[in-house]
Amino acid sequence: MRLFFVHFLIASSFSGAVNATATPDWTNYKDPEGYYWYTEEPAPPKKPEPKTTIPAPPATPAPPATVKLSAEWLKDNIPKLLNQAINNPTPANVGAYYAAQRISIDMASRFQDASREYFMFNPTMSEDTRRPSSNFVLNSTRQEGVLAKQVMKVSSQSRPYRPL
Repeated sequence: MRLFFVHFLIASSFSGAVNATATPDWTNYKDPEGYYWYTEEPAPPKKPEPKTTIPAPPATPAPPATVKLSAEWLKDNIPKLLNQAINNPTPANVGAYYAAQRISIDMASRFQDASREYFMFNPTMSEDTRRPSSNFVLNSTRQEGVLAKQVMKVSSQSRPYRPL
């Protein structure tokens, strides 16, 4: 019974698709027109071109302003570029702000890498010598501190304090 119901559903779905695409009169088609049965659309009417006046080019073009990018320049101008991009969000203003921000981030990354390398190759400036971070060294310095306190305690007990 179930198999009959499945066949019935499949057959009814195909018969609906055939009936939906069939035309009542198959001879009602027009003769093919145009090249490869495509019709050519009529050309849109031409509009008369408006008269435009061409402005005279400037006598001498201004040379592009060159800016020496430094941390000071970026510190002074990134807030200005941000305000300009917020007030007038044109692609040029937004692009100028993000370009300056990217340059600033690149400069900071180079500084971070140089600082890391400096501390890595100068052990006297390393924080690990001032305050160790590994467990083994922490335990040994703690034991040294305890021994130093014991030595101070013993030495202070052997000699009484005498004011001058």
